[in-house]
Amino acid sequence: MRQPRRSHSARAADDQGQASPRSHLCDIAPKSRQHFLFPTSPASFRAVGPRPKPSVATNIPQRPPMMRSSLAPLLALLLLTSALLVGCGSDSTASTTPTCSADELLDQQANACVPRNGGDESDAGDDNDTDIAPDVDLEPDADDEPDTPGPECDADNDGVLSYACGGADCNDNDPFTYPGAIEICDGKDNTCNGLIDEGVSCSFFAHTSDGLYSINPFEGTADRESDLVDWDGNLVRLLDIDTHPNGVLFGVTRNDLYAFYDAENVWIRVAWMGGADIGEPNGLAIDGFGTAYVTAENSFLKFDLAEVEALLNEYGFDEMAFDDLVLSPEEIIVTGDDTYISSGDCVVNKQNTFYMTSKHDREQDHLVEIDRSTGDAINRGPTGFDRIYGLTAGWSKLFGITSSGELLEINAADGSAELIHDFGDSKRWYGSASTPQR
Repeated sequence: MRQPRRSHSARAADDQGQASPRSHLCDIAPKSRQHFLFPTSPASFRAVGPRPKPSVATNIPQRPPMMRSSLAPLLALLLLTSALLVGCGSDSTASTTPTCSADELLDQQANACVPRNGGDESDAGDDNDTDIAPDVDLEPDADDEPDTPGPECDADNDGVLSYACGGADCNDNDPFTYPGAIEICDGKDNTCNGLIDEGVSCSFFAHTSDGLYSINPFEGTADRESDLVDWDGNLVRLLDIDTHPNGVLFGVTRNDLYAFYDAENVWIRVAWMGGADIGEPNGLAIDGFGTAYVTAENSFLKFDLAEVEALLNEYGFDEMAFDDLVLSPEEIIVTGDDTYISSGDCVVNKQNTFYMTSKHDREQDHLVEIDRSTGDAINRGPTGFDRIYGLTAGWSKLFGITSSGELLEINAADGSAELIHDFGDSKRWYGSASTPQR
């Protein structure tokens, strides 16, 4: 790289034998070479002072002193040039990470690119003219480049080599786990940094008869957030809860709709829902469009929450703004021709599929998928558990909680459920809701 012009003060400092603030071996090399240029003019060989006489003791011809003195600068120039080539060949000695092509992977431990799918074990050059002595034992050099990895070195095909092959993929069987991956809620270390589910919210809301909790299904924890009380401190007897797409948490009682004011940890009555015979409501689900569904016995009711949302946007959680609001169901739809009876909750997942747990089987609850337009139902299968009073869909999973304190993961395809944590009888769950972060 071309050096910038030096200031008069820097050059003057060099002329006086003083180091300028920017002096460096590579910077002064051109000036040093000028001091040791080999003489090219004949006058430069003119001897100074009388020529010494040849020695009488030997007849070996003596080298003229002017020639000896003229070779010294040349030797100094050669030595200086060698030093400059060694010391100034690069401005930096720091190693850099190579950029690998599409058919290569990075071996982080060797800091080298290697072929993605392994190499041909035959001689790469097919050089048939090279003679190798048959008696020579060809031992591999311990300092050679690492062996070319085979396909098993990237078993999950995520583009990162496994630890065993020199890479940094801490789980080569999971395509969502590697350095630089996105951390998701799954109870795993997705980024190979030793931390699990860091930086993401992995909990959903659940409630008992008197308290609101946040449950982390991946850690099996339940933290109490608040009491179920109104402005006056009176207990609000919620039957189920769910979260609106705008983030507001709603709950239902036998006749009323409530909204949770999280800044004050109180529940605000926002609408009366007793304008129709809705039976015994026990489940609430809100879809991605803000429509609420309430399950009651063998039917479900459809409510439009647009008016509630408008009042919340205009007046906030001022309870007086909702004194006269009455919500009547737009539709009351029978579930599966009277076959299925809500056991305690319903849920709409991110794909807007509507599920309900049914207690038509006295031995255990079943998972039922319902068409919200017609009420047609598909029995996905028995869960193996009863009294599932809360359903939550999140992180591509379906969770259930029971009145016995059990936390379940439910297979939406066949209805089967697996116990992942038991909180005991101290947590008699009544309902659950997804969080906005799911």
